[in-house]
Amino acid sequence: MLDGIPLNLAPRRFFVIALLGALLAVGSGPAVAGMGAPSAFIRDLGIQADSVLQSHGMNLEARERAFRNLLAAKFDLTLIGRISLGRYWRRASAAQRRDYLSLFSEYVLQTYASKLGGYAGQKLIVLSETPLTNKIDFYVKSRIQRPSGPPIKVTWRVRAGKDGVRIIDILVEGISMAVTQRDQFSAVVRRNGFEGLLEVLRARTDKMPATAAVK
Repeated sequence: MLDGIPLNLAPRRFFVIALLGALLAVGSGPAVAGMGAPSAFIRDLGIQADSVLQSHGMNLEARERAFRNLLAAKFDLTLIGRISLGRYWRRASAAQRRDYLSLFSEYVLQTYASKLGGYAGQKLIVLSETPLTNKIDFYVKSRIQRPSGPPIKVTWRVRAGKDGVRIIDILVEGISMAVTQRDQFSAVVRRNGFEGLLEVLRARTDKMPATAAVK
C-alpha cells in the first residue's frame, strides 16, 4: 500500500493466463478463406513465442529478455498506454506523458515476462479475421485449447500501419484488456492524481522480480 493506493495494479490474472497461453501456444489449424496478414501475424507470433519458451540453449533470464523484446516489437505499447490512460492523457503535461509511457511499457513487459513458464502444451487456433470500419484495424478471433480446463476465446485487435501489423488490444471472453487497465488507472488518478499513478507504477516495476520460477 502506498499512501492508501493499492499496489496490486497488475492486469487481472485471467488476462495474464490468457495472453501468455495464447502467445506460448503453437499456432495451428488450416488456413481459412478470407484470412490475410493479420491472422498470419497472430499465428506466427504464437510460434515465435513458443520457440523462446522451448529454447534449451538459453537460461531463464535470457528467455525472459527475448520474450520482452518480442512483446515490445509486436505490441504497440505507446498506443495501448494512451488508451489505458483514457481522458487523463490529454490533461497530462509532456513530461508526465513521457514518464508515464516509459513506466507503462516497463510495467507491461515485466508483468508478462516475469510469469514466463508453465504454459506449454496449449494450442492457439485462429478462427476468423474481420476488418473494422477504419480500414486499418482488424479483429482476429482465436481459441486457446488447454490440456486442462475449458478453451479460452481470445480476440486480438491488430492495426496494419506503415510500420507493419501490431497488436493494440486483446479481448478475453469479450472483455478488453485496455479498457480494464483504463478503469484501474483512472481510479488511482481520481484518488491520488497523476503523480500518484506514476508513483504506483514506479513502485510496481521496482518491486517485480527479475526472473520467475519455471513451473
